[in-house]
Amino acid sequence: MSTVGSLILNLPQVTSPTPQLYIYAEDNISIRMDHESLTLAVLLEGWEYSGRRLNSILLVQLRTSRDGVLATTYLEAEEYGWGNTEGEAIMDLMTSLVEYMESLEARQDQLAQSIGEELQRLRQLFRPASS
Repeated sequence: MSTVGSLILNLPQVTSPTPQLYIYAEDNISIRMDHESLTLAVLLEGWEYSGRRLNSILLVQLRTSRDGVLATTYLEAEEYGWGNTEGEAIMDLMTSLVEYMESLEARQDQLAQSIGEELQRLRQLFRPASS
C-alpha cells in the first residue's frame, strides 16, 4: 500500500516497462523512440474527495511521459487529469469527474437521454460523503 495525501493506491501497481517503438526510415535506418510508461492504479471504495465518496473501486490508467502524468478512467465520461506526479494527475482527474457530474446535475432537466444515463452512472459511482 502507498498513500498519496489521502489517496490510497492499491499497490503493487501494474506497470509496463517503457515500451520502445522502432521506426524504419529509408535505407533501413532505424530510429528508436521511447514512449511513456503505463501504470494502472485502483482507487478504493470509500475514498472521499470534494464532498463525494466513491461507491465502488475506480480503475485509473496513468501514462507517464517527460511532460507529466495523464490520468484517465474506463468510464464513458471523457474526463482526464494532468499533473507533474501521479497523485496530482489523479486529484485533477477526480476534480474533473466531480465538476462534470455537478455541471450535469445543474442542467439535468435539459439533458439528452444518453447524457442523463451518464449522469446516473456518475451518481452511482459517487455519493455525498455525509451518507
